[in-house]
Amino acid sequence: QGGEGLNLLPDIRGKSIVVTRPAIQAGHLVNEINRLGGVALSIPLIEIRRVTLVGAEKQSIINLDQYDAIIVVSPNAARIALEQIDQYWPQLPGHIHWYAVGRATASVLAESAIIAEVPDRGFDSAALLTLPGLQRVADKGMLILKGAGGRTLLSEQLTVRGARVDRLDLYQRKTLQYSSEQLFKILGADLPDHILVTSVEILEQMHRVFESCYDNLMSVNLVTASERISDRARKLGYVRVKTAAGASDEAMLSALAASDPLD
Repeated sequence: QGGEGLNLLPDIRGKSIVVTRPAIQAGHLVNEINRLGGVALSIPLIEIRRVTLVGAEKQSIINLDQYDAIIVVSPNAARIALEQIDQYWPQLPGHIHWYAVGRATASVLAESAIIAEVPDRGFDSAALLTLPGLQRVADKGMLILKGAGGRTLLSEQLTVRGARVDRLDLYQRKTLQYSSEQLFKILGADLPDHILVTSVEILEQMHRVFESCYDNLMSVNLVTASERISDRARKLGYVRVKTAAGASDEAMLSALAASDPLD
């Protein structure tokens, strides 16, 4: 479905497009780029490693019915959470209100018939915190499903509003390194036409890995998943930055097709 309606857009035909998201998430996007006539090059810059849940962490899943709301912050958190929850909850508690940070995360949950509320505008924690259901949360039990590290804005603000907040780390991110020889083998000596980045962490790792290989890196067409990533890219010196409407494959493809050409 991801590329429907994009078939007639000629912008990416014959263009080399680097997909930097984790390999576990990259397959569909790579296939769609190739189907639309682009040349997709998968260079994962982060690896997702699942956390083994023990003790209190496992208990959060076992006691799922004690929460009023569950907030899922990423597609990876959604996928791993659903696998964990399925072990203990063949039928989900019906009273829980689900929230997702971004439509890509909500889409993963929807595959298991979980309807999660998503902000109409914005695809980050700040946007989620504007939802009416998260304003008056005093004494509400809330579980945030996430990766290790990352921003703490959600838990901090919900705690200030009076909620009882638990955070459950479901995975860790490990940055991946590439030598110049490895990069040139995949990309060749020329800078790719486009690079897609879906997090600040991926952007900064891309910058570290690619900077030593390409003198003209700052002139690449960069497509990012949020204004926060775009702002960071501009501070690093990138001059051709296009912001997608989110991190979903559909949003990234739409922004890619509409991005400015190199010349």
